[in-house]
Order: sequence, then C-alpha cells, then structure tokens
Amino acid sequence: MKKLIKIIIYLLILLILSACEKKSKTEKITENEKIVSSGQENADFISPLLDAPDFVPDAPKPELVAKKPKSSASSEKVDYDLSKMNYNMISALTFDMAMNSDKYLGKKIKIQGLFFSLLNEDVNQRFYACLVYDATACCQVGLDFVLNGEKKYPDDFPAERTEIEITGIYETRKAGNIEYNCLVCDEIKML
Repeated sequence: MKKLIKIIIYLLILLILSACEKKSKTEKITENEKIVSSGQENADFISPLLDAPDFVPDAPKPELVAKKPKSSASSEKVDYDLSKMNYNMISALTFDMAMNSDKYLGKKIKIQGLFFSLLNEDVNQRFYACLVYDATACCQVGLDFVLNGEKKYPDDFPAERTEIEITGIYETRKAGNIEYNCLVCDEIKML
C-alpha cells in the first residue's frame, strides 16, 4: 500500500511540474522552425552570442584576450585565447570558426586540451588535434593542428591524451582533394 501511495505522489508531482510550462511542445517546435526557416544561417546565431555580455557569466570575451607577456618572446598578441574559456564558449567559438572560417583565417589562436592523433589511410596522412572535454567528459570540441618543420610521429609528439597547449595561426590546408582548416603551430607545450 505504501508503494502505491508513493507512485501516486510521484505521478502528481510530475503532473504539477509538467503543467507549469507556458508553451506547449508543439508551439516551441513551430517557433524554432520559423527561426530556422527565416533565411538566417545557423552561424548567424553564434556571433551575437559571442558578443553578448551575459552569455556566460565571468567568462572572458573571445576577442582580443591575451595572456600578459612574461618575456619579449611571448609578447605577441593572441587574437583568441580559448585556454581561458569554459567549455560552452569554446564550443560556440569553434562552431563559429567552422561556419565562418574566413573571419578567423590568419588569426593567432591558443588552446589547451588533450592531444590526439589519427592516421587517415585514404590520404596517407596523420592528423593531430587538441580536444577539450565538457565537465562530464562525454562531449569534446577542439581544433586540428599541424606543426611547422620536419616533425616525425611519434618521436616529436607527446603521448596520446597528454594535456597540451598550442598556439598557432588559423589557416586552410589541403589533404588529397579536401580542404580543411587548422592551426599551424611551431611547438607543442606539454602541461
């Protein structure tokens, strides 16, 4: 009998909580369809979010965030410092970089995350990435990168899943017939 009463109470709570919603799911879906079909590209939604001061409290804006120089060698300005952003901002910025890559080409970008590599046998080329995980470690975003110079894998690279920091220029590269964007870096800093 106690079990039946508990089930009834849970169902009543569920009913009360679901009745508090102002718009029905059908109205929300219709409203979202209007936004998507209004002719705006998905990327247009990200740019205003990046400029909004209250998008993520206490998170630095992605533009012109640079680490204070410690020496004259590190005094070069970083245009986008992803290492100082939380996962949500990194995710939004990397999505915007994918959708509006021309806006970021030639910019200096810094990111911290875990090192990963993958051999693509179709083009006989190894690709490298710096990935950032969310709090639950179920989702990740990141950037592909290449190193300048004659670097050989695995000798000149860290072990897989090593925490790294890279700073490089966002450029377009070609692998086979496919163009892709990546950071072109001089070195990998292991953390």
